[in-house]
Amino acid sequence: MKHTLFFLSIFLFVFSCSKDSTDDSNDSITCHFPINISVGTITTNSAIINWIGNNSNSYEIEYGISGFTRGQGTTISTSGLGYEFTDLSQATSYDVYLTTKCSDTNFSDVIGPVVFVTETACQKPTSLNLDTIDLCSISLYWDSNGESDFKVEYGVTGFNLGTGRVINTTDNFTTIDTYLQAGTTYDIYVRANCGSDGFSAYSDPLVVTTVSQDLTGSYHVIVTRDNGIVTDQGIETITLISPNYYKTQTTGHWPIGYYNTDQGFNFENSCGEIIIPDQQLFQGASTDTVYSLYGYVMANGDFVVEYEIDTYDYLVYSAYYEKQ
Repeated sequence: MKHTLFFLSIFLFVFSCSKDSTDDSNDSITCHFPINISVGTITTNSAIINWIGNNSNSYEIEYGISGFTRGQGTTISTSGLGYEFTDLSQATSYDVYLTTKCSDTNFSDVIGPVVFVTETACQKPTSLNLDTIDLCSISLYWDSNGESDFKVEYGVTGFNLGTGRVINTTDNFTTIDTYLQAGTTYDIYVRANCGSDGFSAYSDPLVVTTVSQDLTGSYHVIVTRDNGIVTDQGIETITLISPNYYKTQTTGHWPIGYYNTDQGFNFENSCGEIIIPDQQLFQGASTDTVYSLYGYVMANGDFVVEYEIDTYDYLVYSAYYEKQ
């Protein structure tokens, strides 16, 4: 009986050790991750990745649109050394993570993200170039790459795409001549509109600064009132308040220093058009209002402006500013 118990004890010991050894070896073996992962053929809605394995017969793939949170992507198991993704969105960036599965409890480190971008059926315009530039107009052209409908988007440099002003054109050239200011830098992009195939990617930006028209400096000022009185205001200095926004020294009725209050008015140079925003006479010291009727800048740098002051007789002033 003792011999029987002895041999039974040995048998149980060996069986137990053998089982434990087997389990430990399965879980303790290092599970090597895939290497030499490469992206193969990419189309508008598919892509292939390949890798070199480690004699494992199982791999786990997780993928999704770039930036997705791991654990929330699409998971696929495969026994091959490559995989073809299908039913993808065109012109979209995807992240792929890959893991070797050596057993139900033993996985390699996760490799990734491997990134690829699907192609677009709509070709991106390229070689966006400047043709001509003026105070408040920009002419440009680009390579259409076979497309025939385009959206040009522009804004002050640094603007976010999707928030700019848009021009639609069926040509591979256009002129931007609205909502521009002189001496201002703009970013310009173009993309193709391919109808049911959607939009292409944006072109690289064209960065352009419009021609500056600086009106600061000294001017000889002659003012004619609509009651026939002509006043030589002498030399006045125009100062810059903010981009394209200026200030005079008088309103053309009294000489400089006639009153101790501020006698000038503010005006804007909008692409060669002089605009006087409604403002109080004497910069707030009078209830009378100064506002513009019309004005423009000449090619030689002189400018004229006609404005009205709401006094008891509503006088209209026509001022000629001759650059010194």
